[in-house]
Amino acid sequence: MSDDDTDHDYTLAELLENGFGFRWGETDGTTWLRNDDGDYKRVHPVFFDRLHDLADGSTHPDECDERVQHTITSLYDNGYLKPGGDVIRHETPADIRLAPRLGLLAVSVAVLLLCLVVRWPELQSLPADIEFGFELSIVVLPVLLGSIAIHELGHYVPSRRYFDPNLRLGTLNKVIPAIITRTTDAWQCPRNVRIWISLAGPFADIVVAAGFAVMFVAMPAQPIFGFLALLIAARAVFVLNPLIEGDGYWVLVDALGWHNLRSRGFRDLKRGSVSGPAAYALLSVVFTAGFVALNLVILATVFDLV
Repeated sequence: MSDDDTDHDYTLAELLENGFGFRWGETDGTTWLRNDDGDYKRVHPVFFDRLHDLADGSTHPDECDERVQHTITSLYDNGYLKPGGDVIRHETPADIRLAPRLGLLAVSVAVLLLCLVVRWPELQSLPADIEFGFELSIVVLPVLLGSIAIHELGHYVPSRRYFDPNLRLGTLNKVIPAIITRTTDAWQCPRNVRIWISLAGPFADIVVAAGFAVMFVAMPAQPIFGFLALLIAARAVFVLNPLIEGDGYWVLVDALGWHNLRSRGFRDLKRGSVSGPAAYALLSVVFTAGFVALNLVILATVFDLV
């Protein structure tokens, strides 16, 4: 294909007449298309059959009704269809067993909770035992940053077996700053694989928190270990909260099959429709606003602004 062909802005008639290709796959009964930007589009099986027949010439373009033509135009405009390209199927990888992995997660949580229970009296006195100030931040900040790196590594390692993830700066719920491992290509994988990729980050958090908790049991005279165990455990609970568009949300979506829950919820909320997704969206907005307000109050208190 020449450079001129590459830059050519095809009309619908030319696209249908000259043929096109696309990359597609089927995961857990869902048929999807993927563009070069790594975005995915679910398509109805009946429409996909028509699309495939048009791509290989089995169906004549004149047989397309207006709705099919409109959808094909939208897919082409968003990069899902390649003029003159091949139809490439992505082979879905084998699924995994979640039970052993969830068992390890449960054991880690049990170790963490047991250690916290053993040192519960010491934990209650932590605010009095620890001097909050610059010296504490010198210790806590590097550990916290390191735990964030380990959390993202938890997502990265299982993802690498199936696709090439990458790290980026982003926001949760379009407000809360975060370092995010981009795992959009997990949609190529079976449901259990997707769930485990989402859980692997919090699992890493729990393991780190349990390690600090064990150290606190062994050295109760060092309250910093108890503080770090609680801090990192709180981070794990936060990211597992399904009301933010993070790990817990994606686990919920995959476990229950509620695809596009957030987009459907905010769409229904804007329209004033009463629905389960709309209720979820409303709770998400309330949580996000409350979280931001709480952090503003904490910052104001720390800097003696109130």
